[in-house]
Amino acid sequence: MATSGGLIVSLDYELNWGYRNEARPLDNFDVEGTLNNIKALLDQYEIRSTWATVGQLFQNELTPSGGWSPDDLYRQRGWIEANLVNDPKVDLGSHSFDHTFFLETPMENRKLDFDNMQGISRVFKSIVFPRNQYDTSLLDSANNYKLDCYRSVQASWYLQSDKLTKENLFLKLCKRFCELLPFDRAVEISREHELVAISDSRFFRFFPGNTLGDLLTRYYRFLVQKELLWALEQGRYYHIWFHPHNLIVKPQRMQELEKFFQFFHSVKDRYNARSHHMMDVASTSA
Repeated sequence: MATSGGLIVSLDYELNWGYRNEARPLDNFDVEGTLNNIKALLDQYEIRSTWATVGQLFQNELTPSGGWSPDDLYRQRGWIEANLVNDPKVDLGSHSFDHTFFLETPMENRKLDFDNMQGISRVFKSIVFPRNQYDTSLLDSANNYKLDCYRSVQASWYLQSDKLTKENLFLKLCKRFCELLPFDRAVEISREHELVAISDSRFFRFFPGNTLGDLLTRYYRFLVQKELLWALEQGRYYHIWFHPHNLIVKPQRMQELEKFFQFFHSVKDRYNARSHHMMDVASTSA
C-alpha cells in the first residue's frame, strides 16, 4: 500500500443505538435502502472504508436491545455479513460492544464492555470509540484486547469538545466559528499505549434541504475540498467520518458525498494519492 497520503473514510455504524427520534423512527426500508446506496457509492468510486460496528451484533444469540427485537438485530447483522465481512475494501472495526459512552460510564462498566467483546465470534483490529470518548485506561483496555489502532481526535483546541462539562457560551461560539473555517486538518498519526492513533480530519456534515442548508452545503463542499488538497499536497491523509443514519434522515444529501468522492478521484493521481481504511494506515505505520 502506498504511503504517499490519501483519503481515509470511517463510518460509525451504530444505527439502532445511535439514532433516537420517536417522531421519525427508522424502518427497515430506511435502513437497508440507505446502507445499500452508501455501499454502492463506495464501490463505484473504489473507496476503502472502516465500518465501526457494535460487537453486540456478533453474539451467537441476539437479545432485544434498545427497543429493537432480535429479528431487527439479525436483519442488521445479515446485512453486515452479506455486504461488509468479505469485502477486501472494508475494515470491519469495533464501535464498542454496546455503544458505550465510556467517559459517561462507571469504571466497572467500561471494563465489562471490553470483557463482553471477548465472547463474540468477530475479532476486531480497529476501534472507533462512541462519541470519540477515550482516555488512558481505555487505551490500555483496547491494547489488552489486541486492537491495533483507534480513531483519535486532533489536538487543536477548537476541536476539543467536552460534553461532560459546561463550557461558557463565548467558548462554544468560538469553537463553532473555527469549525466553519478551512484549516490544515491533515491526519495526525502517533503511537499511544501500543496502538496506532489515527486522527480524524472532519466530521462530514449533511445539512437540511432548505435555503440555508443549501448555502451551507455549497460552502462546506469548498471547505472539505480545500482541506483535502492541503493534505494531499503534503503527502498526508485526510480523514472524513459520518454515521449512516446521517444520510438516512437526509437522503437528498447523498449527492454531496458523491461529489466529494468525484473530487478526490479527479485529483488523486496528481498527488499519487490513494483511498485507505484505518487498518491500511495502521499497517504502514506500525
